[in-house]
Formats: sequence, structure tokens, C-alpha cells
Amino acid sequence: MSDITQRLKQILSYYNLNSADFSTKVGVQKSSVSHLLSGRNKPSFDFINKLANAFIEISIEWFVTGKGEMIKEKYIDNPIAKQSAIENTANIDNNLQAVKHPSDEKMQVPEIANNSNASTASNPLTQKNEINSVLLVYDDDTFKILKQR
Repeated sequence: MSDITQRLKQILSYYNLNSADFSTKVGVQKSSVSHLLSGRNKPSFDFINKLANAFIEISIEWFVTGKGEMIKEKYIDNPIAKQSAIENTANIDNNLQAVKHPSDEKMQVPEIANNSNASTASNPLTQKNEINSVLLVYDDDTFKILKQR
């Protein structure tokens, strides 16, 4: 049984949902959830997107990679926010809105002042960030995570 299958089972247990109720809440077919739970299929990008919209308090990084905690930090110590998130899942419209591709719009890049006295530590645009993983999404909605070794 895959790790992602185990994490899906943890979500079902946490919310005390059976697979049919879960599939309704997320907006996918029951067979899709059944195939994920049996390990037959891996979740598609569409499934992960619907999961993220239906359960906003679930960490998608945790679901995909297993890193971190299942519940996002802001919901752990805040029972009111957690309850609100749980109640909101009942009202989610599962119709996905069109997502604009980054090439559809011109990228707005803020200008960085060429000031030799400016601190690079306080400017996130001048800090060096390194890529630690890349998510590849294929036409059939399967995905692969590439990690730096």
C-alpha cells in the first residue's frame, strides 16, 4: 500500500468519512476514491486541486510528499478556525474555475532600486532561493515530483 493511500485513509479517519461521503465532498466519482484507496491509481492533479478546495485545512504538501503535518499550522491551535474550515467544506462549490496559464498574462516584476546602500537581506527579490523540487503534470493528469539529490 502506498504512502499516499495511507495519507488518504488518515484524512477519511480524521473527518470520520466513508469513501462515498468523501467523494461527494471533494466532487469526484466514488470509483476514483476506491481506486486511490486500493492503490490501483495515483491521485491526479485535478483530484489534488479538488481536495485542496474541499479541505482547506489539509496541507497539500503533506498529502503529496508526506512532509510536515496533515493539518496546516494555523488550524492546529485555533479550534474556531478549524471548525470554520470544516463547516466551509460543506458549502464548497466543486466546479473548478478556469485557471489562467502564466503565459496568458504579462508578468509584473517590481523594479529594484539600484541603491548600493540597500540591504539585500531585507529584499526577497535579491535573496538567492534554490529549487528543491519540481512537479511535472502529464496530459493524463498524473504527476511526478522531482527532488534534488
